[in-house]
Amino acid sequence: MPEGRTEKNNPVGWCRTCGSAHVGSAHCPGILKLTGRNEKVWESPFVTAGGETMFFVTLTAWSDRWCARIYTQPNIPWSIPGGGTAIKFLSPTREECQAAAMRFLTDFCRRKGYARRGEEPAGDSAPDQPARVTRSIPVVWGEGTPSNPGASLNVSATGMFVATETPPEPGSTIRLRLVMGALSLPLRGRVTWKRAAPDPARSLEAGMGIHLLSPPSIYKSYVRQFV
Repeated sequence: MPEGRTEKNNPVGWCRTCGSAHVGSAHCPGILKLTGRNEKVWESPFVTAGGETMFFVTLTAWSDRWCARIYTQPNIPWSIPGGGTAIKFLSPTREECQAAAMRFLTDFCRRKGYARRGEEPAGDSAPDQPARVTRSIPVVWGEGTPSNPGASLNVSATGMFVATETPPEPGSTIRLRLVMGALSLPLRGRVTWKRAAPDPARSLEAGMGIHLLSPPSIYKSYVRQFV
């Protein structure tokens, strides 16, 4: 799948017509003609057997749904086993659509032993994604000295979503300062995706998803008390 390659079998059951996974031909939406803007919402460098490679995820509005696709840079879509059709993830909301693509990408990299740059390969024994809990914490962030105000909406031991009016582009490395009572905790993180504008219809705020880089034990202990 990455670098234009496919696996020998098709255990997920990808449809060769539409490229999504579904049961039975009656559920196939047909050939998807995606004419809307293909928005990059997440990207990260991975260390693979062939060296460092950048993977990224895009979202496109389609009919009454959203479509997510996974790419290897420069612009190679991951295809179903046997090739010919790009893998697609369909969902009624942006968040569900992106989450489905991210789960697939994360599981694929774990099975292959690929690791994000600066991290150890997870392998098949890696635990499930850390529990994420709703928690509002005042945050100041910046690509240099933290100076932009924001607030977390949810947190986990390895990341958080920060509501802010001016989220930077995915892939940006930022510095954060969390205000937890009398404690001001400095952190570093990488922006994995962003919502550039609020969506009042679904009560969603503008902001960014952040993967924390080597979060300290005091932060992890703070999060664990709410899980």
